[in-house]
Amino acid sequence: KWTPSKIYDYLRIGRPILALVPRDSDAARIVRECRGGFVLDFDENTMKGQLEAIFQKCKQGGLRSHSPDQEQVATFEYRKITEQIARVFDEAATRKTR
Repeated sequence: KWTPSKIYDYLRIGRPILALVPRDSDAARIVRECRGGFVLDFDENTMKGQLEAIFQKCKQGGLRSHSPDQEQVATFEYRKITEQIARVFDEAATRKTR
């Protein structure tokens, strides 16, 4: 599994994301958890309905106040991820030397 790294940049920008990704993918989970936008279905009819609802919401001004969960988005900042990786390496190195 892989997650496109651009998703983190898009979340930080704060504009709604239209994600056409598998519903069970990490990218979809991240968009949902961060309230970063919309995960679209691959089924054409379902997607059409989703897009119509999103455009209607947009026309009514419902997306102006869109704001991802910045606390959740912050967990994906490169510095935080690097800190997590460094901790794992430190723990592994400590266990190996014992």
